[in-house]
Amino acid sequence: MSKQSYGFLLTIFVWMLGTLQCSDEPRRFGLIIGDSHAALPTGWATQLQKLRPQDSLFNFAISGNTIGFDNLGKKELNELRNIYYRLAQADNAMQHIDYIIILLGTNDCKAVYDSLQSLVPANLERLLSIVTNYDFTSNSKPDVLVVTPPPIAADSLMEEKYSGARERLHKLLPHYQRLATRFSCRFVDIHEKLENDFATLTEDGIHLTEEGYRRVAELINAAIQQR
Repeated sequence: MSKQSYGFLLTIFVWMLGTLQCSDEPRRFGLIIGDSHAALPTGWATQLQKLRPQDSLFNFAISGNTIGFDNLGKKELNELRNIYYRLAQADNAMQHIDYIIILLGTNDCKAVYDSLQSLVPANLERLLSIVTNYDFTSNSKPDVLVVTPPPIAADSLMEEKYSGARERLHKLLPHYQRLATRFSCRFVDIHEKLENDFATLTEDGIHLTEEGYRRVAELINAAIQQR
């Protein structure tokens, strides 16, 4: 079995487990589009499932994923290349989709993409356009949550491949709110909420501790509850 097939089966298994959860709250179905921040075992997707045990979360996050670049030369790490396929899979697997959470952008700020930063807002715009206009066969009209990437540490604390990433992310951040507003999505600014305490919430300057991801999940959960 290929790694891709195994990963997909694991996603289905986790999703099916979520459908067995019991709660006084109504079950809702959520789709996650993300990178390692959600793909890690202790990542925010896992923390969100703990906060919402009644919900079924279909997690398509993959480490290294970008909004619109073939990261490491891999097409599977370019969300724009895969978004139609992911939406179709979720549409076929779920009764309906109540919300879609998109948290991407950290890997788009790598040093290798320094000369391509002008493309990132346009890539995010295209991604949101596809997601918000997708014709789900289940007649779902999901809420779409646009979440900023978390902070990135200063260059002195980072690997060379992330040199300048902090500055690039700061320039990119305003586009998240602008595009969320344009496409009538909910905007969740975790960057601002975590920035002051970031040094205590990360070990490598990029990824968060379990506590950090728990805080991300709490912020996202609060936005989901504002229905």
